[in-house]
Formats: sequence, structure tokens, C-alpha cells
Amino acid sequence: MGGHDSVLADPADPTPNRRRIGRSLGMLFLIEGTLGEAWLLLPHRGAQPMALLAICVLAQLVGLWLRHGAVDEAPMWVLKAIVAVATLIAVAACVLSGSPRTGFAFLFLWVTPYAVYFGLRHAILQTGLAVIGLVGSRIAIAHGHLVTIDIREWLLPAATIVVVSSIVYQLTRDLGHADRERLVSERERAEAETRRAASERERAHREAAMARLGRLALRASDRALLFDETVRVLTETLRVEHCSIVELPRDSAEMVTVAAVGFDAAATVPADVQRLAGYVLGGDEPIIVWEWASEKRFSVPSLRDHGIRASSAAAIRGRSGAFGFIGVHSTTVGAFSGEEGQWLQSIADLLASALDRERSEAVMRHQSLHDSLTGLPNRALLFDRIEHAFGRAERFGSAVAVLLLDLDGFKTVNDSLGHHAGDELLIEVGSRLQEVVRTSDTVARLGGDEFVVLAEVESDAEAFDVSTRIAAIWEAPFAAASGEVFCSASVGIAVGRKAEAPAKLLREADAAMYRAKERGRGRSEIFDEEMRRDAFERLRTESDLRRALERDEFRVMYQPIFDTTTLRPIAVEALVRWQHPTRGIVGPVEFIPLAEETGLIAPLGRWVLEHAVAEVAGWSQRFPELPLRVAVNVSGQQLARPEFLQEVRAALEASDLPPELLGLEITESILINESGNARSTLESLRKIGVKVLIDDFGTGYSSLARLKRFPLDVIKIDRSFVDGVGAEDEDTAIVAAIVDIARSLGLQVIAEGVEGEVQLERLRELGCHAAQGYLFSGPMQGEAFAAFLAGDEPRSATAVAGL
Repeated sequence: MGGHDSVLADPADPTPNRRRIGRSLGMLFLIEGTLGEAWLLLPHRGAQPMALLAICVLAQLVGLWLRHGAVDEAPMWVLKAIVAVATLIAVAACVLSGSPRTGFAFLFLWVTPYAVYFGLRHAILQTGLAVIGLVGSRIAIAHGHLVTIDIREWLLPAATIVVVSSIVYQLTRDLGHADRERLVSERERAEAETRRAASERERAHREAAMARLGRLALRASDRALLFDETVRVLTETLRVEHCSIVELPRDSAEMVTVAAVGFDAAATVPADVQRLAGYVLGGDEPIIVWEWASEKRFSVPSLRDHGIRASSAAAIRGRSGAFGFIGVHSTTVGAFSGEEGQWLQSIADLLASALDRERSEAVMRHQSLHDSLTGLPNRALLFDRIEHAFGRAERFGSAVAVLLLDLDGFKTVNDSLGHHAGDELLIEVGSRLQEVVRTSDTVARLGGDEFVVLAEVESDAEAFDVSTRIAAIWEAPFAAASGEVFCSASVGIAVGRKAEAPAKLLREADAAMYRAKERGRGRSEIFDEEMRRDAFERLRTESDLRRALERDEFRVMYQPIFDTTTLRPIAVEALVRWQHPTRGIVGPVEFIPLAEETGLIAPLGRWVLEHAVAEVAGWSQRFPELPLRVAVNVSGQQLARPEFLQEVRAALEASDLPPELLGLEITESILINESGNARSTLESLRKIGVKVLIDDFGTGYSSLARLKRFPLDVIKIDRSFVDGVGAEDEDTAIVAAIVDIARSLGLQVIAEGVEGEVQLERLRELGCHAAQGYLFSGPMQGEAFAAFLAGDEPRSATAVAGL
């Protein structure tokens, strides 16, 4: 396009470009002088060579002077005078040439058009001067006479001067118009680019502000910090004087200003601003007030009192509902456009997302630390509070008490009234516990029907006082299933005076709670040194038990079962013993319950089954004349496992023992639970020939209906009834009744714990089919039992049909 000096005159500004005109005129003077000197080299007549040469040299000097910028800063009249001087030099050259035909007349054409750049009026004057000079030069050459015949010599140059000046003027005007349009277009384009660049800068500034707020929303855990930074960013980005974030009431009746610039954040939100909040929250788009003085939708005098003339507001609305709104205000009319309103809404949406995330995280934290049913602290939060309680106890010399409550008979409520009633009972228990403890105490639920009360106490007596207050909640009935339920709890208390692991303190309370249940339920027991020793012993036993299978420390012992009529061995019960490396033989009473609690009963039971079946199969091959059968004890946990049926089949196949020679002993608790899996497993085993025996019959609470429904083959009468047979009428009557019931159901009967001849004789009279006990033999290891079988004379014996 060229720079500032690329044109003689700016069409938008008619002032001529002095530098360009001056230097262009300088070039004209140089050309005029040079052409004059060149003309002197040609043959001519009547000329005055020296005078003409002087004029040519003068023109060249003036040209050099102008080319060096002599008139770049000169006033306009100087340029006009130089154009006139150029005309006069042309006139002098014509006169001194001495002939009208020399061609010097056309030098006027080179000077006159420059006057066009000074305006039409000056162009006319300069053209007139040039024509007069041309005519005058002709008159001077003609010695003062205007010869008619010579008119053609000056008329054509004169007309040419006028025409060329007119053409140059027209071209200059057209070019100036085109240049003006071009420059206007360029100016408009430049202004558009400037506006676009400003818009891009503003957009980039807003995006950077939003990105900064977004990063802060992700990192900041302090809501107040996020709000304060938001109002600061809004006031800086939108260049406003006032901004506020108003929160909707949740627990109170009044709105609250949570962050503000230009307002008092602690002041009460005016009523008119609250009405504005309702309007903002009732719409889907941000509101924009161009000027409060002309606003017809609503009136907010409190804003106008601050000198505010324009406003924009956007609702902060997330998935969890409306939080409040953001308002920005300016003292300038029309300060906010639709684009700025949408950007403000974007900021409000960003805050809504951050608040939704905060609320979701709060809910998740609460759910992770509280029981979903009762809303009480769970195990994780309880452990954290126990640790903090120990920290305070060490500073103040106090102690930490943990009271573990286990509801007595809660399973009965669930089974009889349903789980919904059980849930209602648990919720009510948690509520009552919170009412009787101190505000500094913690009530937690561990799961199931277990609750924990954490209290900071000075002594064991104060811990019992807490237990006493807890006992009072059981006096009134609980509402459950549209009725009333009375309930009680066994409470175990553990008091720690030095910091210890929360899990350890809870284990101690658990041990005390089980002691309370053993001693009658509905009572409290505190953990003492005896319990500590028992707990330590239990822990050590559990640790040793987990390694016992790997170290092959278990042994299977066998106690024979005899026919009461022939007194011949007809079966054998497999009994597991633990050969402890330091404690010697450990009985099943000590480790079987622990194995069931820890889940080790499954691998242990499988090992006993495989080992016993394999040994009995070997004896059956050595002593084919003895119809020896084996009874193996199984727990409810084993029967509940889907793999148990396949495990029995695999043991029988591996040993080649006929299924009819295997019996599985179960306890009455399995009948009471009436597990569908256990029943179906036993029925499947009976189909392949395996017998089912119920052990220790009479010690549980099973009914005759369950006895009838369950797939059984043999009843084993518990030793507690057998002890008095023949000596005590009650025991004898009970055993007789059991035998009669078994006979009516088609079941066989075995008496356990037979130790005297009188017992055996009376059992035989009552119709008991078989017996086992120390009268015949105690449990023996496999080698001893094989020797026992080998030493017995092989005689035919009629086996009990069920075995």
C-alpha cells in the first residue's frame, strides 16, 4: 500500500504531501535545465545561448536544492511560489530561445498540473498564468506584436495546457475518491481487526479467569476461599465495582451473603435483593439490567442506593438443587451485554459443579464413616475416635472405656417378625443409646446387632455407671412391626489407661461381652486379667491351629461301636485329635469351635474324612468277615458348602469304600437351622447309600417335626442321659422314650458314654441297638485299632441295619 509519503496528497486529508511535491518539483527543474542545455547543442538561430545556459543552470541548482529536501517542512505558499517560478523559468526559456518553434512552450505542461494538488482554484490561477506566460513569450519573440499567423504556434500549447490540467484534475479527483474508499475500507478493516483482537483478548482473559477458578474448584477444600476468589475474579474480569454471592437458606429463614466486593458481607440481605433472588432462580437464563432507572420488571432500591446503575445475575443451580445466585453490578449504564451474562452463567455453573462435588464427597465421607441403617458412626470412625480419646486421656490422666453391646434374642425378632421389624428395633436402640450417654460419648454400630459406646472415664466404676444408664433403656418396650418388643443386651466393658490399638480394645470388650452371655445375658462384665490370659491363649491357639494342617499335627483316633446283643464291633467313630508340639494331645472341645469361627473347619473336615475313609477301607480288606462301618462328624459349615457332596464322593472313589459303609454324624443345631443346602446335600448322600446319624440327641431344642422331616438313619443318645440309665428313673424313661420314637420312625439307636454293665443291660432291655463307651474301649490310634481287630476272634456278627 505504501507509506505516508507514497502519494502527493491524502484523499482523506486534502493537505498536499510537501515532501513528495517538493522533491518531484526538484526533479522537474533538473529535467528542464538538462533539456535546455541539450537544446543548445543543436543548430539554431536568434537564440541567446549564454543567457539560456544560465537559466538552465539556475533550474538545475534549484532542482538539486529541492531534491535535498529544502522545502520538506516549508509552508504551503512556498510550494505554490516554486510552481510559479517553474512557470516563469519556462517563459524565460521560450523567450531566450528566440523562436516559437523550439518546443520550450511545452515545458509549461510539466509545471502547471502540480497546481491541481493545491485545489481547483489554484489550478485555474496557475493555468491562467501559464497561458499568459506562453502568449507573452510569443509576443516577446515577435517584438511586441501578436502576429495572427503565429497564433497556431501558441494556441495549441495553450489549449494543451488547459486540457492536460483538466485531465489531471479529473484523474486526481477520481484517484482521490478511489483512495478515499480504499482507505476508508482499510480503516474499517483495521477497526474491525482491532475490535476482534480486543474481543479475543477479552475472551482469552475470561477463559483464563474461568480456568483459574476451575483449578481452584478442584483443589480447594475451603468453600469460603472459592467464593472469595470468585468475586475477586469477577470484579477484575468484568471491571465492575460490586459483586456478591448470596446463599439460599437451608437451616435458617434468611438468605446469607457468603462473599462480596463493594458490599458488607456480614450485613443482612435486603428484602428487595431476596425478591431479586427469587426472580433469578425462577428463570432459566441470567438476567441483565441495562439501566435500573428504566427497569420495569422489578425494583431494587438498595442497589441504587450504592450508586449502581446496571446489573447482571445468574443462578447457581446444580444436581442437588439451587444453592443461590451471583450478582455483578456497575455504576455505568449498559455495562453488561448478553455475552457477559452468559459468561456469568458459566461461572455460576462452574460453582454449582464444585458445590455438587463437595456435597457428593461429603455424602460419601459420611457414608464411609457411618452406618447406613442407623446413621451412627461405623467401625472406621469409631477407631479414629478411640485414637483421639487416648490422646486426650494421656494429657488429662483419664482412661478410655469401650462398652460393646450385643442384643439378646435379636435373631428371634428377625425370624418371627421379619427383617423390617429387626431394622426398626436397631434404629430405636441406637436412638435410645444416644439419649442416655453424654454428649462427649460416641455411640457406634459395628454391624448386625452389635453397638459400641465409647466414653472417657476416670475409673472402672464410672464405666459401670455408663453401663447402668444403658441398662435403663431396656425397661420400656420397643415399637416394632406395629407391636411392642422387649429387648435386653449383654455388655462387655474394656477400659484402657494407656494408648493401645482400637482393635485390641474392642477384642477385650468382645471377650467380656461373651462372658456376660455365658453368665446369664442381660448383664455387664468388665475385661480382667483372667480374660486377658484366656484371650491370649485363644489367639495363640488360633495361630497354632492355622499351621497345624501344614505341619501334619492332626491325628484321627477311632472308638469302636458294639452291637448290644452280640457285643461284637460293628462300626467305628472317627475322632480328630490335635497333637500339639508343646501341649500334647488337644481335645476337639478346645479347637473345633475355633476352627469353625476361623473357617479352618472345611479343610480340616475334608482331611479327616479322606483319612478315615482310607483307613477303614484298608481294614475292610484285611478283615472282610467284619462288616465294619465308619462314622465321621461333620459341621453345619461343611454341609453348607456346595463342594461337600463332591468331596465325599471323591473320598469314597479314592478309597474304594462302598458308600453303605460311611455314616456322617450331624448335630441337632443343623436340624434347628433347617438349612436348605444342608438338607439337599444329605438327601443326595443318602441316595448314593451314605448313612446320616444325629449326634448328642436330646441336648438341643429340635422338635419331633424336624426329626421327621430331616433325612436320618440313626439317633445317637447323648451320654448325659445314658449316665443315669438303670440308676435314675428319669434318665431311664427319657432313653426309653427316645428308643420308642426312633423305632416308630424306623431309625436305629446308638447309646454314647456307656461305662457300666448295668447301663448296658438296661439299654439292651430297652431295645437300644448299639453302644459305645469306655466299657468297651476308648478312642485308639489307627495302628492300635487294627491290632484290636486282629486280636479279636473272627466270628459272624449281625450288623445294625442302619450302620
